[in-house]
Amino acid sequence: MKKFLVLLIALMLFAPWQAFAQAKEQIIIDTSGSIKGYIAVELNNIDKKHKVLVQKGETQYFYTFSPESNKDNLPLQLGEGNYKITVFENISGTSYRQVKSVSLAADFQNDVDPFLQSVQLIEWDPTMPAIAKAAELTKGLESDAAKVAAVHNYVISNVKYDYNKINGLTTSYIPDNNLTFANGTGICYDFSSLMAGMLRSVGVPTKLVKGYTPNAVGYHAWNEALIDGKWVVIDSSYDSQMKAAGSKYSMIKDANLYSKTYEY
Repeated sequence: MKKFLVLLIALMLFAPWQAFAQAKEQIIIDTSGSIKGYIAVELNNIDKKHKVLVQKGETQYFYTFSPESNKDNLPLQLGEGNYKITVFENISGTSYRQVKSVSLAADFQNDVDPFLQSVQLIEWDPTMPAIAKAAELTKGLESDAAKVAAVHNYVISNVKYDYNKINGLTTSYIPDNNLTFANGTGICYDFSSLMAGMLRSVGVPTKLVKGYTPNAVGYHAWNEALIDGKWVVIDSSYDSQMKAAGSKYSMIKDANLYSKTYEY
């Protein structure tokens, strides 16, 4: 009888800790990809919106996770060094509480690795039609400049700017490269994500950049691609509109006309 009571008490004490451990496993922050410039965040069996903060020094990047998108890679685009990753759970309205946090020291194999990965705002994999098209367009091309030109020309010729779409978007909108490619329409954010995904898939380090330019009204998105060791500005949504209007444009833009606030 005493042995039974001891076992029962042990089970009662262990059960809450086991439940706690299982609850903690609902939020997984996988830092094993940090050597390639990204981390993976997975939220299991969670029906609330979450935000993930990626912070290095004083610089912060927030990412939104909805119950429908519970697993994503996030870039470590701020370079090598010490990062803090924090997950916040939505309580109500715009109120959040911290539920998990980890720190890591990022040491990349290559400085440009963060700009080659498939991440939340720039998803790509070889099975996607857009990525298959990128491989087709760049087959046999040896220079990154030629690859960028081929992808750029295809995108601005086959994707049209959707002037009505911006009116119905929320601040948590994330581009879907499959939809942009299939529909052949999008806003600057969609153009930039598609360009970045296609170019990354063929080995060209490419950034999605947000900020401002006199070439667009309001908040804008464009790309920077690494060509011959130099980051150059490419604005495919602007060029698509110029091409459709029969106006002149050049693929590489004057960087002085583009002021970035965030890059991915």
